[in-house]
Amino acid sequence: MHVHANTHTYTVRERDFQSVLCFSFQLYFSIKDLLKDHLTLLSDFAGFLMPDQAKVCGCLMEHINFKKCREFLRKLEVSPRSL
Repeated sequence: MHVHANTHTYTVRERDFQSVLCFSFQLYFSIKDLLKDHLTLLSDFAGFLMPDQAKVCGCLMEHINFKKCREFLRKLEVSPRSL
């Protein structure tokens, strides 16, 4: 019975995850339509998605680039005297 509960929990989490991905996909393409004349803003929005969401939306590279920039800027904040 305990195994069944774990399986049920996994199924619910998987369904929730799929729902979040679907919502993210819909949201991204709604925003993409709104920002069609401002592609830089759309590219920046990709940085706020989770990696799986960015992959589903087809903007994983933008997400990775944004993440690298954010990490670089955080490193500068931590050690500004080393410059």
